[in-house]
Amino acid sequence: MSGGKGGKKETTEVSRVPGYAEAVGIGNLEKADAISGMGPIRNYGPTVAAFNPTQISSFQNTADTASAFGMGAPSDIMAGMPAPTDFGGMSGYSAAPIVDDALAKLEAEAPGQYAAMTGMYMDPVSGERPSERPFAAMNPGILEELMNDYANLRIS
Repeated sequence: MSGGKGGKKETTEVSRVPGYAEAVGIGNLEKADAISGMGPIRNYGPTVAAFNPTQISSFQNTADTASAFGMGAPSDIMAGMPAPTDFGGMSGYSAAPIVDDALAKLEAEAPGQYAAMTGMYMDPVSGERPSERPFAAMNPGILEELMNDYANLRIS
């Protein structure tokens, strides 16, 4: 056996960060908290583009050709499709009505779950944020208290 038999001396080194960097970090946490309280952004624009007239004509020509050779093909290739919405020069379909209906059904069938899911975000009409914990706005003092509680871990 080889090697020293003396006791092993362990040292712990703590990385130090300047106070201004700590303040920037706290500011970033506060901004992240405010952003997370906004909630999801609803998209009322197009979700998927509609077929253009050339595409529809091509589909119909293919169906008509198949029908001429005795194959079962629809006489109206777009049967069953809802009319697309015009989104300022672009025709398409939006998922917003489907999502709104699903949320309304959730609110009617499971009001507690709906309230829990939507209550954590700001009111999208008034902009008012929840005032009760755990979804109330972060109080800057909370971060300072946590930092002071764990002073031995404090980055300074």
